[in-house]
Amino acid sequence: KKIAFAAVFCIAATAYAGDKAAAPAATAAPAMADKKMDMSMMDMKPAAEMDKMKGMAGTWKCDGQSADMGKPTMHPIKGTMKMSTELGGHWMMTSYEETKTKENPMPFAFKEVIGWDKEKSQYKRMFIDNMGGTSMMMASTAGADGKMEWNGEAQMGAMKMPMKDVMTPKGEKEVMVEVTAQGPEGKWMPVANLTCKK
Repeated sequence: KKIAFAAVFCIAATAYAGDKAAAPAATAAPAMADKKMDMSMMDMKPAAEMDKMKGMAGTWKCDGQSADMGKPTMHPIKGTMKMSTELGGHWMMTSYEETKTKENPMPFAFKEVIGWDKEKSQYKRMFIDNMGGTSMMMASTAGADGKMEWNGEAQMGAMKMPMKDVMTPKGEKEVMVEVTAQGPEGKWMPVANLTCKK
């Protein structure tokens, strides 16, 4: 039923866009009608790997340092991170906001979702921030020590750069986060270092 609803929504949206957009959909309908979709083959349940993320749910208080734009120095930051399991357990939603201080006059904020990519057998993160930046990252399941390394690419305007987040748990209610980015010359630079506690 969910798939059928999505299909109806897409067709309705195409028709709303105008007659020219609606015409190809009408000619393609017979071909789609010939193809039968086996709904029993589709696994609609959340991946078992998402159960491992449930311990992250809750409110975290974070302290650390963030890099100064265009400088080799860093400034102190404090932030609050809220995480919750959403949409039937398929996603972990994150909302992070820093506190405005004299040392941090332009506090950073972001929202992201974490899910499981069944095709690649990896976790995936989709990230947006209050400066117009976006990021897509992937990570394998945590090792025996709980440590996870996220790798991907961040973009702000036309600028893109490789990013890496390393998350190291220090018990069930504390985690250390180290964020680095790779500059044009290939050198990895610190972006932020945080300790977050529940």
